[in-house]
Amino acid sequence: MIPLFTDDVPDPIREAVERLWTLDEWPQDWTKDVALVRRLTSDYPTIDVREEAGRWVTWLSEWREKHPRKKIQHRSRFSNWCQNAARFQKQRARRVQHRPPGSKDEHGGTRIEGW
Repeated sequence: MIPLFTDDVPDPIREAVERLWTLDEWPQDWTKDVALVRRLTSDYPTIDVREEAGRWVTWLSEWREKHPRKKIQHRSRFSNWCQNAARFQKQRARRVQHRPPGSKDEHGGTRIEGW
């Protein structure tokens, strides 16, 4: 349950924690979760941790259907997810940066500007 007095926590951080808490199995601890999201926001400033929380919850929900009994460490898993999101974001930026407009992409199609 979210504490009543959360005025010192910015909305994006509070919303990220709320998204993580939508998982029934998430071990809810307001202090730990706010600290985790603040650290991830600081460590990976280029990603939107709130959006990544939503993506991770969706992914984990589907993954859980295939692996119902496997135990995981939720905070560690989400931290790795954010680290990978930042890494993939850099890789995508490099690929787009090195490709001239109108060139063929890796699938043989022509690159469309603005995508």
